[in-house]
Amino acid sequence: MLHSPIIRRRKYNLCKGSFHKSCIKKFKLGISGPDSWTCAKCKPDVQIPSNDHSTQENLPLNSTINLKGCKNGLKLAHINVRDIQSKNKKDDIRWLLNQYQFDVLAITESWLTNDVNSNEFHISGYQLLRKDRSNTSKQTGGGVLVLIKEEYAVDESSNQFQSPVDAIKFTIKKPYMKPVKIVAIYRPSYTPENFFDSLDSELSSLTNFESFFLGDFNLNMHSLIPSVAKFKTIVKNNGFSQMIKNDTRTTAKSSTIIDLILTNNESKVFSAGVIPLSISDHDLIYCIRKVRPRKNIVAKNSTSKYVMTRKTTDSKNLELNSLKLTQAPWWILEHISDANQQYAVFCYIFNYILNLHLPQTKVRVKTGLPVWFDDKVRSLGIIARQKKKLAMKYGTNET
Repeated sequence: MLHSPIIRRRKYNLCKGSFHKSCIKKFKLGISGPDSWTCAKCKPDVQIPSNDHSTQENLPLNSTINLKGCKNGLKLAHINVRDIQSKNKKDDIRWLLNQYQFDVLAITESWLTNDVNSNEFHISGYQLLRKDRSNTSKQTGGGVLVLIKEEYAVDESSNQFQSPVDAIKFTIKKPYMKPVKIVAIYRPSYTPENFFDSLDSELSSLTNFESFFLGDFNLNMHSLIPSVAKFKTIVKNNGFSQMIKNDTRTTAKSSTIIDLILTNNESKVFSAGVIPLSISDHDLIYCIRKVRPRKNIVAKNSTSKYVMTRKTTDSKNLELNSLKLTQAPWWILEHISDANQQYAVFCYIFNYILNLHLPQTKVRVKTGLPVWFDDKVRSLGIIARQKKKLAMKYGTNET
């Protein structure tokens, strides 16, 4: 019997075992022991191993959140993995990208150091950015890693955050889409107060650009402490909004919203939320930015129209057409006295023969050139064609 995905018991503390995520919301569980349980939906008394909760079978394969249906959306996500090299977390990340096809996935608390090769985390179709915590730091952990689809051009830039905060700031570009600035950030709980000055400066510098902040801020949005109030004030004053409303980290003692997504263009966000996972004690957060589907774009100084023409490339049709024209009953014209009628009959016979052997076709013709097609592009095209001819002539790539 195929069971629902299994995740570790966190919020519900009836036992230390595990449960089926899809069952806990609809059915009441009867717990018979630390490693076994019964369920009204699934087969009873199923033994569940409780020592490893980071395998791919533990992930929510049948999530009700259908991110694949958002073909035209820019899908951004973040997850705090707490040591990406432990257990099977690298495989979990590969599965996650394959399942949800995120355009950008920010990973915090990678716990990587400079002696770890980036090739170990290569995923086909994605490019990688990373910022490790300094080896001289007294605190372990930290680190940020970002995976971005290869279809985007990426421009990484410096940011104003200082240690112990780890952050990567970059811009993604794509044809027919405006550039989007993204900051992936991890803020430890012991970060000094000067973090808020850096955050204010960074947010204000991005006011004129569509921007997203993704990361673990270690500031609980449920809390009423002064630091959280100060954070909310800075975000609001710079025109940003916090998109995550549900708990992102749940333990037996607390439920907090510390993994956040900030944006200054909330109107373009189609959806945002939380996906419960068992990769770590943090759940994945995501948002989907609206992207208009690409349309056929014509340059402003270029207009198109359709004209009728005849194909004259077939020599056999040309010869047959010439023969039929010579054999046509032109003698009829001698028996017509009116010149206009003679012309009309001539055109009828001539066009009738042409349409039989050289029919008309509709062809789209551009009456102007695109804006970008200047003399420099034209000369490069001529050089490219010349080199191609030489390569084909001598059978080599060297010209």
